[in-house]
Amino acid sequence: MKIPALSVEKLSFWYHEKKVLHDISFQINPGERVGVVGRNGAGKSTLLLHLNGLLRSTGNVYVNGVKIEKKSLASIRSQVGFVFSDTEDQLFMPTIIEDAAFGPLNMGLSLEEAYEKADSALARMRLTHLRNSTPHHLSDGERRRAAIATVLSMNPSIWVLDEPGANLDCQSRRELITLLRSLNGTVILASHDLDLVLQVCDRILIIEAGKLIADGKVKEVLSDENLMKPCGLEVPLRLQIENASVHYEEKAL
Repeated sequence: MKIPALSVEKLSFWYHEKKVLHDISFQINPGERVGVVGRNGAGKSTLLLHLNGLLRSTGNVYVNGVKIEKKSLASIRSQVGFVFSDTEDQLFMPTIIEDAAFGPLNMGLSLEEAYEKADSALARMRLTHLRNSTPHHLSDGERRRAAIATVLSMNPSIWVLDEPGANLDCQSRRELITLLRSLNGTVILASHDLDLVLQVCDRILIIEAGKLIADGKVKEVLSDENLMKPCGLEVPLRLQIENASVHYEEKAL
């Protein structure tokens, strides 16, 4: 039987006395691309932070069949790469080559091996010419690619990305979509950009007030206006046009 890449069982979380997540359960198979959507404050980022043990609470999370707990954290974090919504949380070294080498060094690789992986990751992100630049000298798109490079250098089997398209211009957003489609392994991303989710993901989870409201194929869920509206979401324009076209053709027949 195939072991899920991620398995979440009855996950709940309290922030002070407020319950932020309510008994959430789901599984994600290896190679799936899953979007997590919902209005501001729905609990998306809180959920993602549990997927590599950055937050821990009641319920269980398993990565490739291994339960996230204190003794497994190092192994789990080498398998689950987390890209934060704020690149300043990811890029904290003097140069981006040092940022990209930080993870491999902490995995126990030699300095030479770590920098080899870092250079390879920066090359894939088309940032070789900026390897010795400080993060604050980069554009928003370059910083986003550099943040992804810090995870790429660790070669994770699971990618978790929180608002990867935030603050990007149109060209950088298009480049990001192409990049996200090219990532190997399992991809879980939270985003308010439903069109980005539609173009990258095959499956979607809707979180509303800390509860898992929907779990299904991305087009089917995002096309359901009766489901989307109560969650503060709108059917993406791309799907509105597509659905209207299909309806027109059916009516013509």
